[in-house]
Formats: sequence, structure tokens, C-alpha cells
Amino acid sequence: MDYGPYEGTSLEHPSPEIIHFFSDFVHNPAPEGMESLAHVTGRMGDFLEDLKETDAESVLLATHAIALKGALEYLTPESDGQWWSRFISTCAVFSTEYDGKEYSLPVEEFQIR
Repeated sequence: MDYGPYEGTSLEHPSPEIIHFFSDFVHNPAPEGMESLAHVTGRMGDFLEDLKETDAESVLLATHAIALKGALEYLTPESDGQWWSRFISTCAVFSTEYDGKEYSLPVEEFQIR
């Protein structure tokens, strides 16, 4: 996620707009200059669509939780934002299959609780 003007700011004393956004980032819009969750989902969707063009038999994608949540939102549009508020731990593993036309629903393989 591109934090725009908030990139690198201290989390010890976050600005009021950051506190507001992260208090319920599913329902509160990102502050001006920060990437929206819809944009993260679209960007990850574009990446997953680009992957369809590769000849690779298997692909391992390692990423941060926000990008992973964007990918999961893209793969399950009916989730209606549920992935954004779901806890995803460090080193969580999800899998999906591509059948030449579309991706399967993602499956949680592993997560540290």
C-alpha cells in the first residue's frame, strides 16, 4: 500500500486522519494522498491477470499482508471487503489454482495464530 505523504512517519504519534483511517479502514476512506483499498485490490488483480500469461507451472508469491488481502479480495469479489478486516498473520500461506481460464477460490493452507 502506498502511504503517500504518511510514508515513514512515526507510529508513536500518528496523525488524527491516520488514527481515523486505521480505526475502521474498511469503512473510513484513506486520507488524501494515501492509496485506497480499492486501488490495492485493482493493482493486485492486474498482477494476478498478468500471471496468467506466464508459462510457469507454479508461482510462489511472497508479500505483505495488505497486498495479500488485496489479492484475496480480487480472487473473491463476493467477500465484499471481509478480507480487509480479517487478521492474517506473519507467514500465512494461501493457495489458488489457475485452470487456464480462472483462478479457484483461495484456500488458507497455514497461519500462525
